[in-house]
Amino acid sequence: MAIALPGPDRLPTGPRREFFEALHTLYDTAGQPGARIISQWIFHKRDLRETVSHETVSAVLRGTTVPAWAKVNSIIVVLAEQSTREHDIRVLTDDLLQLWLAARQPRPADADDGANHSHPAVRVPGVGSPAPFPNPTEPASFPSSLPNPL
Repeated sequence: MAIALPGPDRLPTGPRREFFEALHTLYDTAGQPGARIISQWIFHKRDLRETVSHETVSAVLRGTTVPAWAKVNSIIVVLAEQSTREHDIRVLTDDLLQLWLAARQPRPADADDGANHSHPAVRVPGVGSPAPFPNPTEPASFPSSLPNPL
């Protein structure tokens, strides 16, 4: 079954949508093969740098992830080979690389929200502020009501 490009409600206008639209154009001209088939083509093409699982192929075509370039490149190469259109693979991969680079930039929703994320924290139920992770280089401290196990 064909994997549909997400609608604008799930994938709004912008660099990510442009990347996925271009990839879907290639997917469509390749006959909209299943994710498992695409993954198998990639696996059997020994000159590609990366294999790609059918789960990743599906996630990419659904617009839910922008994986590393080597994985995207593998998808592009096998889809171009199956396409009904002739493609100059260097031009095609360069064009999609530019779109991929733009799509990998942080989205506005991913921008810094002003929170300090420099220190990991653990949220403790019933406590308003996060407790910092213990420092593994310092000895553990125990409440005075508990015996010290050391």
